[in-house]
Amino acid sequence: MVGFQNTLSPLLETTVNIYQIVRFILQKLYATHKEGFTIDPHAIDLYVATDDDAYIVSLEGCEMRSHTQPGKWQLLHWLGEHIKELSKSNHYVGMWRDGIEDWVYDVSIEIIGREMAIKFAQANHQEAIWDVDKQECVPVPAAE
Repeated sequence: MVGFQNTLSPLLETTVNIYQIVRFILQKLYATHKEGFTIDPHAIDLYVATDDDAYIVSLEGCEMRSHTQPGKWQLLHWLGEHIKELSKSNHYVGMWRDGIEDWVYDVSIEIIGREMAIKFAQANHQEAIWDVDKQECVPVPAAE
């Protein structure tokens, strides 16, 4: 769990195994979670919220879009580019479908509290955040 103020300071870094993450995605998630998922890269398992008021927010510049389902090498390349972010605690791998054609992968964080999540999303130029409890996208208003 991280608050908005804490996201600006360095977070605890640990090693993640991108090969295990890719294997988990390809062997387990593509078949069962076609519309989207969030993975804890440290546990190599699906993300579990730490609070009932949790939101998932993408980090700016950590996104990959593809018109086809990404394969092993594309995922390894993208994960390798973002290994520093994914090695930090409270950073996750997310995937969702943007319409019918695009597969979108991102590095995201959990933020507790809607107002704080929206502020962080605005600072990261995001259009929406994910409400974990309601399992729905929340549009982010333009920053004032």
